[in-house]
Amino acid sequence: MALRGVSFRHFRQQSFQVPFLKGWGKCGRSGCVSRQLARRASSLVGKTCQPCEDDSGALGKMGLCMAFDKQRAEEMLQQVDGWTLMEDENKLLRIRREFRSKNFLKALELFDRIAVVAEEEGHHPDLHLEGWNRASVELWTHSRNGLTDNDFIMAAKIDAVPKEDLLRKKKAKPTEG
Repeated sequence: MALRGVSFRHFRQQSFQVPFLKGWGKCGRSGCVSRQLARRASSLVGKTCQPCEDDSGALGKMGLCMAFDKQRAEEMLQQVDGWTLMEDENKLLRIRREFRSKNFLKALELFDRIAVVAEEEGHHPDLHLEGWNRASVELWTHSRNGLTDNDFIMAAKIDAVPKEDLLRKKKAKPTEG
């Protein structure tokens, strides 16, 4: 995959540092995840997604990788910033986060950065680009038809990806008075 003549391999190794993969102190000009967010999500960021495909193995016997009910999903949602809980048309739970990029190419670059993390974890989100700058990410564990720990681990890791250089700044609200 190439973006403006930069290979995916080059992009992955040179363009940015993923704090939980490369070390907190090595972030480039785009900055690192804030320390406050890092503390809140650090327990999830430090975990690794686990395979969920086989019920007959040890994971199935221990009850791991089971789809969460709505109450458990809402509890887990407190550990990640900016994500919302939603149900699809079949009442299956998902989490979603929306981003506004500076432009179309920055939205594609955001997807490239998320792809690096998804490949490392073996857990791939649904990525949507609408219009020229509206990007959204949806997470759910397809093999479990709902949310598992893996989805919240990925959400925390996506939150930790440096993206300030790609996103639009929020406009300050005028003060009254």
